[in-house]
Amino acid sequence: MRRRRDLSRRIALSVVGRIENDEITRTYIERNAVAYHRYLVGRHYLNRLTLPNLRRARKELKAALEDGQDFAPVLSSLARTYAKEWLLTARGDVDLLKTASACATRAIETRNDSADGHRELGIANLLQGSIDESVSALELSETLSPPYADIIADHADTLVHFSRPDLALQKIERAIQLNPMSPDSYLWTAAGASYCLGNFIGALSYIDEMEDSDLADRLSAASWAMLDNDEKAKFFVHRAREANPQFDVDKWLAVLPLKEQWQKDIYREGLKKAGF
Repeated sequence: MRRRRDLSRRIALSVVGRIENDEITRTYIERNAVAYHRYLVGRHYLNRLTLPNLRRARKELKAALEDGQDFAPVLSSLARTYAKEWLLTARGDVDLLKTASACATRAIETRNDSADGHRELGIANLLQGSIDESVSALELSETLSPPYADIIADHADTLVHFSRPDLALQKIERAIQLNPMSPDSYLWTAAGASYCLGNFIGALSYIDEMEDSDLADRLSAASWAMLDNDEKAKFFVHRAREANPQFDVDKWLAVLPLKEQWQKDIYREGLKKAGF
């Protein structure tokens, strides 16, 4: 009976929490219909990981906050644009990550049970080298929203950096099961985990499934180099250099947060072997 009562209490709290969350969202939409529309447009641009789309998304999301009212989903999405820009530019711009952290923190202050807020704070922590704090934040985020495929995918990405690519691959495959129309970020994470496990063919298979595989050109080059296919490795090196001529392996690995040195070594081996 005690277990039944506890179960009933937990169900009631869960339902009440969901109703409360939906009511807050509905109130925001009713009062800020135009702002909510701009938020949705911003989220649309976030689905494609290119710098122009990230900046379009940021413009729409900032506009959604112009009335001065904080809305946790907008702040979380805004944080994401800065973190993703840091990844795509590969320049180690600390200000981008500080801004991402600030936006995620505001989202959590607005809604402490914001799964997205804790998720984005975890990602920002990860990219700033606070890997343990990142894992904790993503675990909390997944606890707050267990079936949320995007959060599971980001948790998987954090586990790659935590030097547990085996667990990361299990988790990202779970995210792909939940969301079969997987965005490129899922497949990129799966490819990175596979590469770290020495499964270079598997990494290339995930990259082939990406809608915009140019994002993973450096990983493609390293994978082909580790498979001793110099011709294909050089092709992807050339394409990656066209997109980012300033890329430097040692500088990138110096700022790339990885828990254990062996991961940096396998990345460096593949990238150098490819010709970067």
